[in-house]
Amino acid sequence: MVFTWVLAGCVSGDPGDGPEVPEAPEAPEATASEADAPEDDVVISVVGTTDLHGQLAALPILGAYFDNLRAAREDDGGVVLVDAGDVFQGTLESNLNRGKTAIAAYGELGYDAVAIGNHEFDFGPDHDAPTPQDDDDDPRGALKERAKEAAFPLLAANLADEGGGRVDWENVPAATVVDVAGVSVGIIGATTTATPYTTIAMNFEGLEVWDLLPTVRAKARELRASGASVVVLAAHAGGRCSEFSDPDDLESCDEDSEIFELARQLPAGLVDVIAAGHTHAGVAHRVNDTAIVQSYANGAGFSRVDVTVRPSDGEVVDVEIHQPQVTCEDEDGDPAPASECDHDRYEGRPLEPSPSVAAIVDEAVEEAEQARSRALGVTLSERLETGYASESPVGNLFADLMREAMPEADIAITNGGGVRADLPQGELTYGELHRAAPFDNQFSQVTLTGGDLAELLRRNLGRSSGILLLSGAEASARCEGGHLEVELRRGDGARIADDEELVVATSDFLAPGEGRGLFGRLDLDEGAITSTGQLIRAAKAERLEARGEVIRRADVYDPDSPRLAYPGSRPVECGDG
Repeated sequence: MVFTWVLAGCVSGDPGDGPEVPEAPEAPEATASEADAPEDDVVISVVGTTDLHGQLAALPILGAYFDNLRAAREDDGGVVLVDAGDVFQGTLESNLNRGKTAIAAYGELGYDAVAIGNHEFDFGPDHDAPTPQDDDDDPRGALKERAKEAAFPLLAANLADEGGGRVDWENVPAATVVDVAGVSVGIIGATTTATPYTTIAMNFEGLEVWDLLPTVRAKARELRASGASVVVLAAHAGGRCSEFSDPDDLESCDEDSEIFELARQLPAGLVDVIAAGHTHAGVAHRVNDTAIVQSYANGAGFSRVDVTVRPSDGEVVDVEIHQPQVTCEDEDGDPAPASECDHDRYEGRPLEPSPSVAAIVDEAVEEAEQARSRALGVTLSERLETGYASESPVGNLFADLMREAMPEADIAITNGGGVRADLPQGELTYGELHRAAPFDNQFSQVTLTGGDLAELLRRNLGRSSGILLLSGAEASARCEGGHLEVELRRGDGARIADDEELVVATSDFLAPGEGRGLFGRLDLDEGAITSTGQLIRAAKAERLEARGEVIRRADVYDPDSPRLAYPGSRPVECGDG
């Protein structure tokens, strides 16, 4: 906003003998309404995206939404665009160049800042292998290179070197400040404390995550002291709600979620807007005078909060929380990538995909198409569904393929959280396999006892994390004496004794070694976990090609006879005994 001051009736210098200067007329007194007239308030639209997971094709149409909103704000304010992390990992077009295209497209879209999420570490060194291959490899090499290339900062306020201070990487500050329509906006970026356990562990070695509360509180106070009128937190930590008509009604929300806990503990109003992520859910609510918004995942839409600021003193006078802007839904009514739908208008203007963003992403999409279209030689007789927290046809199929790929293993175990898409009916392609299994995990082999495995399953059933999926064994859980008991049987029905030694094929996500990961937290013998270096997705593709047959849903999933049977719903609670 530009302020122009006009000073009337002032004459500089002595007129001397020159022509007579007429006396300036007396200026009329300003009326009360003119003297007290407030400056026009400034509206800052804070737009948040999250968990793109490499869905580059969605970006040109999202750019149209952002451009229309910027045009709508031209006369009364501006737009702040942030992302809450997990930008790169998830599609062939993004993975083939390790996130380079995503970074370039985000720069063209005009992002002001992006938080580093857990899956930003998945690419490891800046070469084709997903983990370090020798002592000279930097396990964060790809991420650091993407940060150097970015036209915006990648924020990491609570990411630190073990035993030291916050990470000191180029273009990775804790926070940044942008000037929008004359308003100073401070942006903090942070990640979930679960990050060490939700990425490839080898790539996170030597790092730690500080607690969100003290980190965000200190940085927000610092931004306020430096003059920021608005403070935004882009956090790769999230919540989950199902109703959005009233931002103050939290009945449909998981109020125990990480981001809700943080907002409740922060001083009221210290942070104006939290753009959340990580949980792939929707939020558009107010907690402790803080707006929390989250916009699902995979380029399905965006969040928006309109913050009205009084220019004279920088005070926030109004905060309007918009419902999540879902730009596309699939046939089941769930949010889907924006590229899969037609789009009409937003903010009174037609929506036309951004040609400059399309020019960046189209090349990567075309490059990936050849690999994506490769047929794997099997046909699915019907659609196979996935499930994060429950047994699923896709999850069971993947566990079976892992056991086939490691015939020395008695049992294979994978994680429902790593299975990301259904497999469609018809001839299966590598692209569809990659979409369902996008992570570059490698095989780990674990030697343990039946009792160890039962304990692993007990722990998993007592949590809300991704379910463990089995091949080569069946497990039944029951509440007994207030405690959860798990019994294991082989495929032929023979019971697996607690002291029976088993070889398990799993991933380096679940069993990274050195006391970490789900398996690593068991009390196993030294050397019980070994990594094979074999990529799991490549092994799945090889096993499917070797099968060359029709796969039926009933071959991998029987809802009446689950591989893991348990009482009630997860997390299972059996009382206090």
